[in-house]
Amino acid sequence: MVDVTSTKELTYWTTLEIKNEILELIKVKDRNLETLKAKVEFYKNELAPYFAELSRRNLYINNDFRLVKIQ
Repeated sequence: MVDVTSTKELTYWTTLEIKNEILELIKVKDRNLETLKAKVEFYKNELAPYFAELSRRNLYINNDFRLVKIQ
């Protein structure tokens, strides 16, 4: 696994690379046995940068249900 220290570094990764890294992070151990607090900390400390970058790249649907690219 790669230690990603900032979302800025993720801008150079492909979307597929980011998704594969997320899958690797979540299958390391069974998260169902952890407390909710531990799961939240895992998200904040490990997954948040990946999801922030994917959100930045994704399309969203506005109130008129038209696809709009986020810039």
